[in-house]
Amino acid sequence: MKFFNSILFFLLPFTINAQRKFQKLEVKDPPPLGGYSKKIVALEKENHNCARFNPISFADRMKMFPFSDAAKIQFVSFDGFSIPKSGNDIDTSQLKEIRTLTQTNIDSLSDIIYNVGFSGSILLIEEVQCFVPVNAILFNDLSGKTFAYIEVCFACQNYISLPDYIGLGDICNQKFDLLKRLFSRVGIRHGLDQE
Repeated sequence: MKFFNSILFFLLPFTINAQRKFQKLEVKDPPPLGGYSKKIVALEKENHNCARFNPISFADRMKMFPFSDAAKIQFVSFDGFSIPKSGNDIDTSQLKEIRTLTQTNIDSLSDIIYNVGFSGSILLIEEVQCFVPVNAILFNDLSGKTFAYIEVCFACQNYISLPDYIGLGDICNQKFDLLKRLFSRVGIRHGLDQE
């Protein structure tokens, strides 16, 4: 027991001194995002804002798929967690709202997709796990059949598309707000106020 007490007596000053050192430690800010400097992180945030760049003309945008094959483009809304289907086809009887876009609306939509993007180089893209779509963009052929679509979730700021190689372009910070305004302008109400 004497041996144990002498070891305890010997170690006690070291533990008290160690406690004092730990109490003096200052809490510092966590390291910047991804190990980048604060300046790079600030620039990264700024570059995620939307900007117009090297505009592609309306005529050239209409040569790009799916616009090139579309006889009619529609904005729609629906209830549920995905666009209603009957087999492989969109079940239009289950759609809540359907608005056919005018040439001016198509110009605006294709402009948002192709001519609005990140304002600079970006290093990181956030992945959104949430997806509860109630709106979509339908691309229909001459027979009225939907050959491509983009389901949009404004609440989550996310989308999926079929085929999966079409999309909304760069998903810069304000892109979903621009799309939401266009949906509203053509008369879609359902799904726009979900935040």
